[in-house]
Amino acid sequence: MAELSKDKFVIEGKTASDAEAIVRPSLTYWADAWRRLKKNKLAIISMVILVIIALFAIIAPIMSDYDYRTGDLLMTNEAPSSEHWFGTDELGRDLYVRVWKGTRISLFIGV
Repeated sequence: MAELSKDKFVIEGKTASDAEAIVRPSLTYWADAWRRLKKNKLAIISMVILVIIALFAIIAPIMSDYDYRTGDLLMTNEAPSSEHWFGTDELGRDLYVRVWKGTRISLFIGV
């Protein structure tokens, strides 16, 4: 079997000492992933939007006076107002709270 010489693996115009001179700091997998993520502005914007949506999904149903399950038959099919931001459904349930509760469930399933 013929022995391979190192001069066949040198980039043309570069010497072996040039290739050894390139030194980079060693990065962990997560450090490299974070460095690459920070360069991608669209990914950062998307991540901020997802965090805001997740916070609203957690906080909005808690801060509301209405429950997503409890209906009021006197308030059926109400239009959006200051009391019910998205209105009510045919059973008088607040749609704003139900949308954010559904968002919470969808995010949980997605994660």
